Amino acid sequence: MNTISDTQASSWTDALGRPILCIRRDQRQLVGISHTNKLGQSRLDLVSTLECGTSLTLVPEPDNRFDRNAILVYRTDTPGSDIGYMDATGAKQFCKLIERGSTFSAEVSLIDRRASYPQVYFYIFQLTEPTVPKRPSRRNAAQYKGHTASKRRVANPIVQPAFTDSNKADERSTTKGFWQRLLSTLFRSR
Repeated sequence: MNTISDTQASSWTDALGRPILCIRRDQRQLVGISHTNKLGQSRLDLVSTLECGTSLTLVPEPDNRFDRNAILVYRTDTPGSDIGYMDATGAKQFCKLIERGSTFSAEVSLIDRRASYPQVYFYIFQLTEPTVPKRPSRRNAAQYKGHTASKRRVANPIVQPAFTDSNKADERSTTKGFWQRLLSTLFRSR
């Protein structure tokens, strides 16, 4: 495992102002807290117990049907009870790094309880450099099979299109015939 050398490390602080040795620090928002988690628990109730400095665990969720880069966020002290997701922009960026072998730690950095539901932000600290130079291919990976975002839309061969060229020609001839009959009846009556 690659460790941080003194030249790579930056002087960052954690949510409580303590110095932390890491390559990079970023602040991301926790989203999806108004929904229930996978165990049916209210995420709002779980988030209400958070404090600044609470340690978090980040788990990529490649089989998520909405976003294959989704990163699920758990409290480290209560595994199994997810409290939300990392925002989509950050998830796309950090999912690539996680798949390339970087390690991270995370903790709650800010909780704004003034809104109708709390806004939660967390620091994510990159502890190691990627061990793989390029992100692994997802195209044929077993965990990505059946993912809706990776499927191409294929026309159903059983369903026939409503109008083909021959149908359009028939329609035009029928329409033309209708107008000719209508006009001939109008002019005959005079």
